[in-house]
Amino acid sequence: LIGSPAEAAGLSPDDLLVALEGMRCTADSFAEQIATGIPGCPLRLHYFRDDVLYETRLTPVAPPQDTFWLEWLEDVDPVVSARRSAWLTPA
Repeated sequence: LIGSPAEAAGLSPDDLLVALEGMRCTADSFAEQIATGIPGCPLRLHYFRDDVLYETRLTPVAPPQDTFWLEWLEDVDPVVSARRSAWLTPA
């Protein structure tokens, strides 16, 4: 993304991220690992590009104040389930 920390670190979409602060990272673990960083404090990131290993600094930023997310809870009582269905079903 234009203006993102990844762009500032020189990363490209096809880069294979392999380690963050010396710890192996995967597609499943990267978000959790990056969340432990302090906004504004650079983290060492190792990645492969075209079979060549590189190191860069990735500086996390705080999410915008207008950012939020919803998480779907599977185990809810029938009343909550009915309210959710009514809210999410188009009129």
